[in-house]
Amino acid sequence: MVIRTCLLSFPLLFAASTALADETRYAEPDTSVRAERAPDRIAFFGTLAAGSFGREAGSEDGAALGGEVAYLFRGMQGVRVGYAYGAGLFGPEVHLFDLDYSVQWNTSDRLRGVSGSFGGLIGPAVGYVSYGGDDPQVHATFGGRAGVFADLNLWWFVVGADASIRLGMSTNYGAESFASFGVHAGVRFDVARR
Repeated sequence: MVIRTCLLSFPLLFAASTALADETRYAEPDTSVRAERAPDRIAFFGTLAAGSFGREAGSEDGAALGGEVAYLFRGMQGVRVGYAYGAGLFGPEVHLFDLDYSVQWNTSDRLRGVSGSFGGLIGPAVGYVSYGGDDPQVHATFGGRAGVFADLNLWWFVVGADASIRLGMSTNYGAESFASFGVHAGVRFDVARR
């Protein structure tokens, strides 16, 4: 009885090992290969804009000159900080401070050769406004900024155009705004994060 059981067990064991040998085996995944992700980007540029200062009493044409710094995670979205000094032809002098959320789309993940990008921004803004003349006024305006932009990148150099509007409220002088269209130029770098 024992001999017959052993004789039957050996063929079954052999058949099972052959079936396992025919089983499809997959290679272990190569953990050293990783997909390359887009680097972060940092930009520094100066701005020059023409626009219109508006308030409840009327509007005044003028210009603004300033600068901005942007940090974009994976080159797509991030923070943009800006300052601008604006003056109307016959109206106010304004110091504008912005802290914006920025999102952009790029034609290339890396800054090589010629590439383009466009996007938008939105965030809070503060203005320090000074009116001269017969009735001098100095006050702060609190509000926000919204805008769009398009850039042309030539390696690390960037030139572009933007349009934005800043709207604000002051306690004694009501609603104020600065709608502008401008150009900017500067440098932009890819930053590798570990």
